[in-house]
Amino acid sequence: SARMRQLINDLLSLASIHMDMASFERINTQKVLEEVQEDLEVRLQGVNLQVAEDLPSVKGNKVRIHELFSNLIVNAIKYNDKALPTVRVGWQKEARNNGMVTFFVEDNGIGIESRYQERIFAIFEKLNPREDVEGTGAGLAICKRIVEEHGGKIWVNSEVGKGSTFLFTIPQAREVESNA
Repeated sequence: SARMRQLINDLLSLASIHMDMASFERINTQKVLEEVQEDLEVRLQGVNLQVAEDLPSVKGNKVRIHELFSNLIVNAIKYNDKALPTVRVGWQKEARNNGMVTFFVEDNGIGIESRYQERIFAIFEKLNPREDVEGTGAGLAICKRIVEEHGGKIWVNSEVGKGSTFLFTIPQAREVESNA
């Protein structure tokens, strides 16, 4: 029943993701990642989390951007079989184009076979059905929906046994906007 309750909550979360770009605000992603680290403090014990110190501000919905980074970091921890799970969060400085910025969440986890790399963003797609891995298979579908509602895209580069890098684009905040 707990799994069914979580499944229903995930479906409700996915269905409720609809944003009006006119309501987007300037978001300090550095502060968002600090909040994510505080929220995930217990899960991060024994994890080497490295967050770039120069993350750019974006324009979007702060709650959803927080949820996006949180989901990707939790997955990086959850699907990791290394003695010291390592997760890096950063951005590609050279990849600023069309007003978008490209972020990444990289891990040294189990990796994903290339034939499954598109499927993982579909609802209820869980490639590792191990009983000891919690989740409903909705997390990456939620991430994809959040990114798309911000006008961006999300994809993964991965190699089995070596880890995964999830990349996504989000509108970059203009320099003249006030801080939020």
